[in-house]
Amino acid sequence: MYQITYANQLKKDFKRVDKQAMLALKTKHLPVIVNDPYGVGERLTGSLHIFWVYKFHYQGVHFRVAYQIIQEKLLIILVQFGTRENFYKELKRRTR
Repeated sequence: MYQITYANQLKKDFKRVDKQAMLALKTKHLPVIVNDPYGVGERLTGSLHIFWVYKFHYQGVHFRVAYQIIQEKLLIILVQFGTRENFYKELKRRTR
């Protein structure tokens, strides 16, 4: 079973997002990611190829969770959480 850790920037994302959406992520969607991180996520391409993205809807809003999988340590690092708008541009900016 994989363990989850949070990147430092993720705390800033949690402050921006609705508390109920964050609660839905923690209680409903993170267990799904932990059980099968390769099966439920979509691997990104190009300069973001080391990341996977899990997509879900909450009250009509599209959310994304970007994560990195460290297979040797059975570790998932959550890198970014937010709405669809400018998500990938922000992720690219953070990885520079």
